[in-house]
Amino acid sequence: MGFSLRGIDGSVAITYGVNDDPERWGFQYFGWDWDIEVARGFPVIEARVRYPAEGYAAILGWIQVVAMVDRDDPAAETTWIVPDVAPQYREANTPYLAFGIEPVMFDTPATDAPNVEFRASTFLTYTPDCLLTPVVEPLCGFTWGYDIEQGVVRPKQLRGSTVEDWLEARKLLRIRLPTWTFGGDDWQPPALAD
Repeated sequence: MGFSLRGIDGSVAITYGVNDDPERWGFQYFGWDWDIEVARGFPVIEARVRYPAEGYAAILGWIQVVAMVDRDDPAAETTWIVPDVAPQYREANTPYLAFGIEPVMFDTPATDAPNVEFRASTFLTYTPDCLLTPVVEPLCGFTWGYDIEQGVVRPKQLRGSTVEDWLEARKLLRIRLPTWTFGGDDWQPPALAD
């Protein structure tokens, strides 16, 4: 997936597959009280940025908004829609899943719930003044996720983001992070390369 910022072309290489080895991805270090094999079969995604700018001009950030519907009890169906940040950043008032020079976005979710719908909208973003203000503009993005029906995990197909994906994510981000400005009114998302 290509993008252009400040007259410089960049790209994002996306690797998307299925978790067939939870230990490879570090689940054994989480200290969870459930078998890490629960993570087997879920999607694994990594997006690596290549952008030849240097210093402050090269600072970019990954933002991900996750929607998860737990369908275990239809009478009490629960939906969570949250900006996805590392647990250490939850109180930091930041939208970023990853941030810096050529940041790498990585995720491989897992749950032991038997009936779930999970969607992630993931965007590479920048700040027009590099890092001085809490202002975000989108560069490119993609959506991905999985469904679980009766314990069977089915990863969703990866697709390039649309303007509507960004506008939907932006609504939530503006509510959750009111001191930030999320632009993108004129954004034209690049196509997801095959």
